[in-house]
Amino acid sequence: MTNLFEKSLITGFGIFVLIIFITLISPFYDEVEEFNEEDKDDIDNYMDFVEQLDNAILTVKENPGFIYDDKIKCYENLDVLIEGKQVKIYFKLDNENYYKIFEYKIQLCNYTYDYLISEIYNLEILYLNNNSYINVVFSR
Repeated sequence: MTNLFEKSLITGFGIFVLIIFITLISPFYDEVEEFNEEDKDDIDNYMDFVEQLDNAILTVKENPGFIYDDKIKCYENLDVLIEGKQVKIYFKLDNENYYKIFEYKIQLCNYTYDYLISEIYNLEILYLNNNSYINVVFSR
């Protein structure tokens, strides 16, 4: 009888400790969940930038007389390399490198924008030199 009583006390104490542990850790679980959501939002922000830049270049490519002039939000640790017929976009998020490369059928003016800071830039895209080059310029 004593053996059964000891086992029930030990089991009850174990359940009690488990309940206290879960009660203490539950607020931290919510913070971890929020942190993971923020990372997802960050990646979405960078991808929105990438899509906006690609759509702007395609718009000018399809409409040679059109000058694209709009504001674009850049995020930190963002590099844009424009050379030849390619646009290469690199960014670093949580010590992980991401990149996206777009290739177009028209020549682009060569530019390198390293370490763009988190700011709103004026994006201007237009044809140059009798519609043989597309010029992509980020300016503050």
